[in-house]
Amino acid sequence: MNRIFVIDTVALINYYNIFFHEKDMLSPNVRNAISKCLDRSYDYFKLIIPSVVFVEIYKNFLRSEEMARKFYYEIFIQLKECEDVEIKPIEQEIVSLLLDVDSERTLELHDKIIYASAVQMECTLITNDPKIIKANKRDKFIPEILF
Repeated sequence: MNRIFVIDTVALINYYNIFFHEKDMLSPNVRNAISKCLDRSYDYFKLIIPSVVFVEIYKNFLRSEEMARKFYYEIFIQLKECEDVEIKPIEQEIVSLLLDVDSERTLELHDKIIYASAVQMECTLITNDPKIIKANKRDKFIPEILF
């Protein structure tokens, strides 16, 4: 059975918590799932990273040119070259889904794009964002949220 995950910004930062000098808040189950996506020996695991995640990382977490370059070479290149990782662009269908996934207009735009990506892929979303979790409890657009 294939396992496909869309990951949000906070979860990706938590996976690379040492690089970002953050406390590890991922559950062992989620950390294991992400690791399997990055390990080429697990054929049935795939990680989808919406491109807006990288925009948010560059905007909010990479405070110097040195850190941005280090992130690019140590993390981004690794992700980009991994066969089981897809960096998902903002497609027309995602834009169309933005209205549906947040009818009450409670999510920020980057969160809507991440959530809409999971809806489009009909897969598990890795997030601990309480607003996304609440929106999905209300509308049940995706089958599962992990964090």
